[in-house]
Amino acid sequence: MGNGKQTINTKDLFEPVIINVPNSPAQKAAKKETEKPSDPAADNQKTEKAEDAVSSGASRVRVVDGKEITTDAKCSFEFSDDNISIINGGGSIGILVSILGEGDFKGVVATSSSPKDVEVKAQPEIAGIPGRRFYIIKSVSSSTGVYQVIFESGCEKKELVVKVR
Repeated sequence: MGNGKQTINTKDLFEPVIINVPNSPAQKAAKKETEKPSDPAADNQKTEKAEDAVSSGASRVRVVDGKEITTDAKCSFEFSDDNISIINGGGSIGILVSILGEGDFKGVVATSSSPKDVEVKAQPEIAGIPGRRFYIIKSVSSSTGVYQVIFESGCEKKELVVKVR
């Protein structure tokens, strides 16, 4: 106490935030190409373990009566957020849409379930990332409610839920 030095505890005002951005389809393909070829014996063991999990009920394929099972989709959409909320009368939000698989954005059509209330506009292509596109969703009326924006290509159709408050 007599030496005159004081210790001061300092703490950052804001904690650091870490944001993970998923890899683009091109990066995933490049990663697969650089991986080592697998051992056939190890692959057989993995297959046997997966079959045991299915037969035990731990991991099952979901089957719904009356619904056709389709697994030959050539592409799929992935949104940065599946449900968004905006303010009526001019509120807007941006969303990043990725197309995975064999599709591209040349044939993608984005339509609003109610164009008089909610509009969707594609932004210019992101340079160097052909599998992603940024869209702006905007409320153009004073109406509130839940709307959908449908993204459709030759091989996939997916809807985005938009809540206007």
